[in-house]
Amino acid sequence: MTRWSSRVSACLVAGAVSVIAACTWLAPDPDRLDRDFGRVDAGSVEDGAALPRTCTAARPPPRPAGNENPGGLSLSFVVSDLALARADAGVGFDLDESCTCPDEPSCTPPAGAGPLCDDPGGVDNGLDRIYSSIKAAEVLLSPTSLTRRLAEGRDNLLIQLESYNGEADDPSVDVYAIRSRGMPDLADGGSARPAFDGTDPFLCTAEDVVLCGDGGVTPAGQPLRGYVASHVLAVPNVLIELALVQGFGVRVRGSLTARLVRLAGGGFRLEGGLLAGALAPGDLLQAVARAELAGNTTLCETPGALPAVRNQLCAGRDVRLLAGPKGQPCDAVSGVFTFTAVPFVASGTRPNPTTSLCDAAVPLSCD
Repeated sequence: MTRWSSRVSACLVAGAVSVIAACTWLAPDPDRLDRDFGRVDAGSVEDGAALPRTCTAARPPPRPAGNENPGGLSLSFVVSDLALARADAGVGFDLDESCTCPDEPSCTPPAGAGPLCDDPGGVDNGLDRIYSSIKAAEVLLSPTSLTRRLAEGRDNLLIQLESYNGEADDPSVDVYAIRSRGMPDLADGGSARPAFDGTDPFLCTAEDVVLCGDGGVTPAGQPLRGYVASHVLAVPNVLIELALVQGFGVRVRGSLTARLVRLAGGGFRLEGGLLAGALAPGDLLQAVARAELAGNTTLCETPGALPAVRNQLCAGRDVRLLAGPKGQPCDAVSGVFTFTAVPFVASGTRPNPTTSLCDAAVPLSCD
């Protein structure tokens, strides 16, 4: 696997702070996601031959038994801590039903690139291996940097849990990923900063909700199907967007889990959250290319640097966006993010801003 050039590394070091300032999570664009990823339902099984295994797969907890009678709790959370999990952290999930090394990979690696070995349990986390080879990118995705961005009270991710029975086990709940436009501005025009104590006001993106205010949050669109097992919220098949730069979503298809912890004063928080999935490399390239560097320039405006970035990201493809028979070309990069989320106060809406894509001479895809 080739490494980024030192010149690109220097550029990214200079621009790391400005990229960090634009990091947030986004909810899905259903049309775009369904077209490129396919429709998924919790508990569905993809076609394809079973692969031999030499390890026990790391997966979300199994769905508990019981009647799927809707519960009455609606819970709203805002992400208060976010980090890219290190490849050796022992967290994540087996995304491709293969324990790569010693087992054969589930898909064919790019030409000239050997397979990326899985972590114990078949855990797939190629994104950390790609980014940790460059100091600037490691700084960009460090827990301190991402948490600092959340602490500024700007864009964020809201997680809405519906139809929960409040117990340790619930075989059926609905989950929504809602983009947040951050906190309302202060009276003097300044920016508010959250305390993440359950009282912070946050704005919903208007396109993602029917209501976000005194009446709570009423999401728009279809829910992600999940369940709660031994106090762990599990959504085996998530389809969301993760934005590494303002207004552009990197598509992620995988699994989400988090422990529901009851608060002393009532309510819950989410701890030990995991989002593990396959990320589209073309989206990653767009995000990197549009990130602001020193002097208000971008890699999109520095075409000489883009080939090295493209080679690095494309060589790191280690999983498939959609599961299928063994031996198909790898077309996605695996990644694992950890998070914590706490209650918030719904405080209105703002429209989602529109941004243009990088129209570079260098193809921003691996095709």
